Amino acid sequence: MTANSIEDSAPWSVAQKGWRAETLNPASDHERFIVSVIELNLKESINYQCRVDTNCLNLRIVLGGNGELRSGNTSQRILPNTINALELKVGTPTKCYHEAGKHHFVNLRFSYWYLAELFENAYDMRSSLSTTLTSKRIASERIFSLSEPVGKIPQSIARSLSVPPITDAASSLWFRAKATELLAHWAYIEPDTQEPPFFCSRQKRAVIERVEKAKEYLSLNYAEAMSLQELSKATNCSQHYISRLFSKETGMTLSRYLRAVRIKKAGELLETGKMNVTEAALEVGYQSLSHFARAFREEKGINPSHFNQE
Repeated sequence: MTANSIEDSAPWSVAQKGWRAETLNPASDHERFIVSVIELNLKESINYQCRVDTNCLNLRIVLGGNGELRSGNTSQRILPNTINALELKVGTPTKCYHEAGKHHFVNLRFSYWYLAELFENAYDMRSSLSTTLTSKRIASERIFSLSEPVGKIPQSIARSLSVPPITDAASSLWFRAKATELLAHWAYIEPDTQEPPFFCSRQKRAVIERVEKAKEYLSLNYAEAMSLQELSKATNCSQHYISRLFSKETGMTLSRYLRAVRIKKAGELLETGKMNVTEAALEVGYQSLSHFARAFREEKGINPSHFNQE
C-alpha cells in the first residue's frame, strides 16, 4: 500500500471501529509544519509506504504501539513512551510497519527551511541535528535518526496536541506555540539538573557526539592526509573503535567521507570561477590530477573540467 504522505489516513482504514487519524493544525501552516494524531486499534499488522514533497524532520511521540520506520538505509524501531526523530527526504520513500494492537502517537513534521529559520543559534543544539540544518551533511551519508525515551514535558505537550483545547480562531497561533515549545525541549542538550536519561539513550548520545567530532575534524583538516592517530585524539577513543563507529553511524568509511568533503569543497571552489581544476585539486589535498578527476566523477557524476559549465 502506498500513501501520499505520512499523515495520510488511507492505510489505517483496516483498523477497528472508532479509529482516528487526522491532521490537526490549520492548512495555512502546512508548508512550515504539520501536526497529526493516530489513535486506533489494529486487528492485524500493516505495511505501507509514504513520500514527502519537501525535505523535513519527522518527530513522533509514541504514547502507545509498536512498529518500525525505514527510510533509505536507516531503520528506526517504534516503541511506547519514546520520541523518534527521522529525516524524510524527497525521492526516498518511507516504509512504515505497525504491529497489531493499540496505537496512539502524535507526529510533528517540520520542513527543514522552517527549522533553519527557527534555529538561528545552533549553540548547544544536538550536534547531528545542527549538521543537518546547516547543510553540512554529505549527500550520501546516512540520514539523521534518533530514538530515545520521551521526557515528561514533551509527553505532556503531545497529549495536549492530541486533544487541542482551543477554538478555530486561535488554532494557528496555539499550534505554532506548542510545536516550537516541544522543539525547544527536544532540540537542545538537556541541563544536568534534569532527570538522567536511560543508559541506552545516554550511550547513543555519546556515540553521536564522537561521530560528530570525527566529522568536524575531517571537515577542518580535509586538505591534509588523514591521520587516524590525530583523529583518535580528537574523538577520545581508539583508532579501531572510531573507524567502526563512524561506518556504522554514517554508512560511510572515514576515507569515503573525507573524499566526499574534499569533492564538495572542490565543487564550491570551481563554482566561484576563481580556480581552475588543477588549483582546486591541490587546494583540497589531491596531488594527482587523475586521482582527483576520478574521485570527482564518482562523487558528482561529471568530469571536473565540465563542472559548472552551461
